[in-house]
Amino acid sequence: MAKEPIDKNKIVVISGAGISVTSGLQTFRDCDGLWRQFSIKEPPCRAGRNILRPFSIFKIMVKIDPGNNTMEESVEQTNLREKLSFSHCKDISAILAHSYLIAEELMNNWKIVSKKGERRFWGLEFYLHIPGIFEDDATHKRIEQLNSGTFYFHSKSKGYCADTGKPNWTYPIFNRHGVDITCGDQQHIYGGILLRHLGGEGHRDGSGLALRSLMRGDAGFKPIKRGSPEHGWSGEEKAIFERMNNQPIFGGEISLEHDPLSKSIIPQKIPRIGIKKTKFAALELGFRRTA
Repeated sequence: MAKEPIDKNKIVVISGAGISVTSGLQTFRDCDGLWRQFSIKEPPCRAGRNILRPFSIFKIMVKIDPGNNTMEESVEQTNLREKLSFSHCKDISAILAHSYLIAEELMNNWKIVSKKGERRFWGLEFYLHIPGIFEDDATHKRIEQLNSGTFYFHSKSKGYCADTGKPNWTYPIFNRHGVDITCGDQQHIYGGILLRHLGGEGHRDGSGLALRSLMRGDAGFKPIKRGSPEHGWSGEEKAIFERMNNQPIFGGEISLEHDPLSKSIIPQKIPRIGIKKTKFAALELGFRRTA
């Protein structure tokens, strides 16, 4: 984008992803985005064909804010966003290899930051559904997972609202549900990288604990008895889930920041946990940090 103020009231923008929310534009992809004003319960293509999105090329008339026309995505952010894509993977071996590269990148070069502090990635699990190549029955196949580079907070809700045509979504189940970094392709690949284990004082493995630590800091790792005042999400925590679900992983209340380790680590490959009865349970699509 231009670095000098533009002396015009309106311009026409033809753009890809990456400028929407922080520039004051309504997005296409999040929970109240433009394309979700359209129902996709009756897609224009038959089964076996890609679902067409209502917009492929778009023009938006936008008022210029001279004080906010210098936003740029960092090179590191661009590289990570592009690396999240699995579109080039044509077989399972390619999926395994690319999953490792992403896990290595996240564990060595990125941290996740919320108002409760910053955390390193200690455990990640990859869930993908690529038609005809890797149809993983452990993948939620939520519409959020068609996106890439956004947060998906797990929900027990399924289907679509009959009145709005939007996907149903409820808050994550306390102590059970977690959060993904999405890695879909906006067409037919569903993808999510489960944050299985985040670091911190007293940190423990578990996607529910990882999500609690984002909301409550190190206190999120401590045992919480059912029935205690701390058991269950607060109103403030629920509001964060609503605001951040399906939102970009950069620049929000919860955000990834580039911060390379002084000494690189090698992720250990392991099978994913808790999916023994699924088709691809034996594959090493889980990664953990050992030091």
